[in-house]
Amino acid sequence: MEKVKVNSDYTIKLPVKIRKLVNPEDELFLSLVDNTIKLKTVNKSGILGLAEKIEDESKLTAEEINKIVHKVRRISRCE
Repeated sequence: MEKVKVNSDYTIKLPVKIRKLVNPEDELFLSLVDNTIKLKTVNKSGILGLAEKIEDESKLTAEEINKIVHKVRRISRCE
C-alpha cells in the first residue's frame, strides 16, 4: 500500500507500480466498500483492445501480442 495526496482539484498521482498497469486515457472503475476506495481497470487496453485491433483487421506483431498478454496477467494478479 502506498500513500498518495489528493490535490486541491481532487486529483491524485498514481504510484509508479500502478501506472505500469494502465495507459493514459484508460478507464477505471471506482467503488467505495465500507471505508475503502477501490480502483479497478476496465481492461480496454488488454483483451478488449486486442479484440478491437482484430476487428479493424490490423495485424498485430508477436511483440504487441506479448505486451498485451503480460499486461492482462499483471492486471489479473492485482484483482
